[in-house]
Formats: sequence, structure tokens, C-alpha cells
Amino acid sequence: MTDIRIEKKNESRPGVRSVFAPVLIAVARRCFGRVDELDAAAFRRAMRVMESAMRVGSVCVTLDAVKRGVVFDEDPEEEFFDVNADAGRALADVPGSLGEAGEDADVLERLESLDEKGWLGVLERLREVRLLSPRSDAAVTPLVHDGDPDAPGDGTRLYTADHYAKEASLAASLARLFSAGAGTGAAALEDGKALVDEICGEIRRYGLHERQRAAVERALVSRLSIVSGGPGTGKTTTVVFMLEALLRARLKDGFGREGFVIALAAPTGKATQRMKESIEKSISEEGYADALRETRAFIRADAVRQEQYVARTIHKWLATRTVTGERPSPGNPLEADVLIVDEASMIDAHLAAELFSVIDPERTRVVLLGDKNQLAAVGP
Repeated sequence: MTDIRIEKKNESRPGVRSVFAPVLIAVARRCFGRVDELDAAAFRRAMRVMESAMRVGSVCVTLDAVKRGVVFDEDPEEEFFDVNADAGRALADVPGSLGEAGEDADVLERLESLDEKGWLGVLERLREVRLLSPRSDAAVTPLVHDGDPDAPGDGTRLYTADHYAKEASLAASLARLFSAGAGTGAAALEDGKALVDEICGEIRRYGLHERQRAAVERALVSRLSIVSGGPGTGKTTTVVFMLEALLRARLKDGFGREGFVIALAAPTGKATQRMKESIEKSISEEGYADALRETRAFIRADAVRQEQYVARTIHKWLATRTVTGERPSPGNPLEADVLIVDEASMIDAHLAAELFSVIDPERTRVVLLGDKNQLAAVGP
């Protein structure tokens, strides 16, 4: 029998905490003397592969990647990167804490020779000592798998318990947003198209691209919109026309501006301020004077009070008390009718889960802005 050795903290990428220290300390205390050398080596390999995946922004790895001992590297020249693709290098070729040089040669040879049945046996024994669990038990083990607990195949994905919990929370919040719908009346799809036609007919310069029009129409009937594109592709223009359509729909349905709250958020203060300035610049363009009149009137009317058009960092929104006197929570959600989040690519799974958990799916529409090819999140 063997213990689960504690690895040193990884300093290769500032801002990304090694999963080894907190997880393996707990594992060693719980499982000392109850895991044989082969299973311990398999567990250590899983954690090493997991850590390399975290460095490139993934919260999980496939069982196949663990079997092959793959590590993943960031490649700034690659436009897309799939951490679970058939790529990477063998752990034995990697120097330092990610390598397997410290493993006993006989144990490593046994690990490499494991077939499908052998890996199923390893996973079963790791479940028995509570090092691994199916997703139904995700809160009580260091590693979680989302495949069939009796026959996990190569498509099975492995997570740390913390990352699995955050991703599951985020998925549940998104599902609530999608299932809530977005109301009736002027926000119905056909009425929405007619409303967008009306707005576009008032533009005194070049009009909206058909994709921008489609995005504005969808914002009227969906609780979640994603606007992706590089600099100068019209993301801000799309957003201000979304706001105009939502404000006009509200007026057509018999509601005034009173109580309507537009919240702007981003991971950093600079990004938040830049988004606010970009929106205010767009609504001031002469060619949009008539087409964006409601949005311009709304923002300018609240310029002094700053109660209905508010810009804060995501962290500040999560820390700012609501009218109840408490910080936002699932039972005390953010007070916003529209939440616009810029630089969405910079938001990691933990922050996203926390933000979406405090959004009221019956009230708030969320618009995510970003560029998939720009800044990535610090964490997975």
C-alpha cells in the first residue's frame, strides 16, 4: 500500500492555483494506507493531467487523456483549442511537477499496460475509497466523473469536485434563464420583428446588418443573448439597439421608464467604464438621433441619480447590497431588468457561476459581449 504524495504548488502560471496542494492534502489524510501503488499512481496522473488542462482554461479532461498521460499546452497561434482533442505530450516528456519521473518504474509500466477492464477496475477502487464519484456524489470526493458509473468509456469527463459543482451550478442557472421565457405582448416574436423594422426605418445613416437585426429581435424574446465579435464589428451598436427595442416594447405594453434598471458589468473597472462610454457615444451619433431616442432619453434622465443606469464591476455588483439590505443571493437577486456583461471571455467558471446564481430569470435579460479570440479568463 502507498500514500498519495503531496506535490508542490505550481508557479508556472501566476493566478492559477495548483489543484495538488488542497486536494491531495485532504486525500492523504483520508486515504493513507488504503490505496495500492497502482491506484495511487493513476490518481496522481489524473490530477497532473487535470492541472495541465486548467492552465489552458478547461475545467475537465477526458478519461482517454488520463489513460494516455497527456498534458496540454497553450498555443497563442491557434485560433481554437480543444483541451479534449487528440493533442498534447506524454507526461514522461514533461520536466518538473507535471512529469512522472518520480513514479516507480514497475508501477508506471503496469499503469501503461492497463486495458479497458484494468482502468474500470482502477476507477471502481477509487470510488470505494472515496477518491472518485459519479456526479450524484460530487460534493464528497476530490474527483468527479460524469459518465456511466458502471461502464465509463473514453468519453467520460473527469472534474475536480469544486469545478464540477461550479459548472453544474452555472448550467442550472442558464437552464432557468432559458426556461423562463421573456413575456408576451409587444415582446412576442412577430411584434418584435415589426418593432425592429420601425426602429431601423428611423436610422438616418447605414442600417443594421441582418445579423444585428436578428440579435435585436431575439433579445425581445430571450432571456440570454450572446454578442461575439472582434473590435469594430458592431457589438456596441447591437447592444444600444437592443436597449432601444426593449424600452419601446415596455412603453408599448403600457409601462413607463420608472423602475426599469439597466446594469452594466465587466470583470475590470476599466472595461466597465469603457463599455459605458461606448454606449453613450453610440446613442449620441447624429444618424441615430431618432432611432435611439428612448435609450438616449432614459440614460440622460438618470445621469445624475445613477439608479436606473448603473455601471459596476462584476465583483462590485456581487458585493453591493440590494434594497433588502443584504448582498445578492439566489433568494435576493440583482435588481436589474437588463444586465449587459462585457469582456465575457475573461470570466472564469467560478465567477460566472456566482453571477448567474443571483440573476432573477423572471425579470432580468442578460447580454454577454466578448471576443473569443481576445483575453481569456485567469482561471478555468
